[in-house]
Amino acid sequence: MLNVHSGASAGGFSLIEVLVAMLIVAVGILGVAGLQITSLHLNQSAMFRSEALQMGNDMVDRMRANEAQDYAPTPVLLTDPPAVSLNCIAESCTPDELSGYDMAWWKCNINSTLD
Repeated sequence: MLNVHSGASAGGFSLIEVLVAMLIVAVGILGVAGLQITSLHLNQSAMFRSEALQMGNDMVDRMRANEAQDYAPTPVLLTDPPAVSLNCIAESCTPDELSGYDMAWWKCNINSTLD
């Protein structure tokens, strides 16, 4: 009968093998954590772009609905508070008043989204 263990010690893992295995696992965990952080940043960026696109499309639809008014001369400074205007949902408004209401509503919507 042949003895396989003759002369050699068949002990467990050596300390170096354990340290190398722990290093490999640690690098893998750091890689997964890095992917998770990158994924969170990209998802947040996609959400911001989606919200901006939705708000822009909403304003374009409002401009199309009020063709009698030219929105071009109205400056849009988001740092200024919206101009006080009538509630054109509850009351009848002229095209000029409707454009003021649309701009005020849009600025309030953007400012509330940025907060």
